[in-house]
Amino acid sequence: MEFIDTRLVPFLHAAIASAVPFIFAGLGEVIAERSGVVNIGIEGIMVFGAFLGFAGVYLTGSPLLGLLLAAAGGAVLGLLMAFLTVTLRLNQIIVGLALFFVGFGLGGYANKILFPRGTPPSIPTLGDMALPLLSQIPVLGPVLFDHDVLAYAALALVPLCWYVLYRTRLGLEIRATGESPAVADSLGINVFLVRYGCVIAGAVLAAWAGAYLTQAESGRFQRLIVGGRGFISIAVVIVALWNPWRVLLGALIFAGGVALQFRAQLLYRGAPAEILLMAPYVLTIVALVVIRLVGHVSETVPAGLGQNYARGGEGR
Repeated sequence: MEFIDTRLVPFLHAAIASAVPFIFAGLGEVIAERSGVVNIGIEGIMVFGAFLGFAGVYLTGSPLLGLLLAAAGGAVLGLLMAFLTVTLRLNQIIVGLALFFVGFGLGGYANKILFPRGTPPSIPTLGDMALPLLSQIPVLGPVLFDHDVLAYAALALVPLCWYVLYRTRLGLEIRATGESPAVADSLGINVFLVRYGCVIAGAVLAAWAGAYLTQAESGRFQRLIVGGRGFISIAVVIVALWNPWRVLLGALIFAGGVALQFRAQLLYRGAPAEILLMAPYVLTIVALVVIRLVGHVSETVPAGLGQNYARGGEGR
């Protein structure tokens, strides 16, 4: 019992907390890519969202206003992405790469404007909120039911996202648009509206992923705070077959690998640092490849992914 209470429970709790930004960003990318739009710029959106989430709390003292500010910033960048790819039909990969630099630059520049004299101050981080009764369950209670409100929101979004995509008319329209925009258009689905909405929604979730890093984890902002989490989230989405539940699993595996890495560094000080740093990535790739190999054959890449659509013409 001592091992469970002092080692296993803290490890699993840390893994879930570390998985939150991957869950937000991964679900956002699932929504966008299911509609047929690849947004590789979510790393930059996360950086911008991290700054806005931090600045909102610093200026107003309200985490909620910080989240709303981050959502607004993410929506603006998502709108820009949608306009350039859906309306102007520019190459999605090139636009996404440009958006990464835009978000990264905006976050860093705005930070210099707000804090011109050096390191910005810290903000109080979100505290864990133990759920009554549920948090008292042995082992599972402190692991699952003693987190901050954003962690609960991220976990709740997984079944909600799955339900919307696979059990509602809206989800059917999103998936139809991602499979064949021309056929969806012929059936009366507004391809442009669906893609606009999905790209913007995905960008908002990516911004919240960034805001989580400053509001719940570090309490500070720096330009490199995202640290590749956006790109990792994209990889998780692809290998997880665009399925929200598998995205959750992939996020937990990677975050668990990171948590295990930190604990291994403390327990085995002589272990090669390079191997420990590599371990979470290798573990995630191996696990998700196994998941993909045992997945349903019908779950494949959306046929219209990455294809821009012009009414009356072919996707390109």
